[in-house]
Amino acid sequence: MPLDPNAVTGASAEALVMTRLLSFSVNVARPVIDSDRIDLIAFNVDHAQVGLAPVQVKGSAGQRYQFRRDLFDTPGISFVLVWYALAETPRFFVFGCLADVEAALGDSVHSPSWLNDGSYSMTPRGAPAILPQERIRLMIPHEDRWDRILNKIGIAAPIPAIAVP
Repeated sequence: MPLDPNAVTGASAEALVMTRLLSFSVNVARPVIDSDRIDLIAFNVDHAQVGLAPVQVKGSAGQRYQFRRDLFDTPGISFVLVWYALAETPRFFVFGCLADVEAALGDSVHSPSWLNDGSYSMTPRGAPAILPQERIRLMIPHEDRWDRILNKIGIAAPIPAIAVP
């Protein structure tokens, strides 16, 4: 029986995030029981201190622009959106809090779907799926912001320089 392509993309995105966190010498665990909010737990043990950060991962084969406000009801959660999860050069967008997501939404924070339903998505059309430039520009400040997870678990990480096109 063939594997579900969405499941493959999701599992690939999670593995990529685990690998990236491991590259920062961060321990990563998977919850034994599946949760709709927590895919991974990043943790650091340092001098009898334990820092934990739950992480939700969403991946896509192209560019995904989909957010849920209720995700941030989980204390300390970070959200990682992985574009091109099945490609040679995936892109990572890290959101450490609701304000980060709302910055990526721009004026869409005033949309009925965000205000009333607490969710917002834009599905690009065409192959490969490409978002409008304005949406991509809003995402750039969140790209590779691993400090938003690392700082939560007690690992000092500099904020990377952001090059906005």
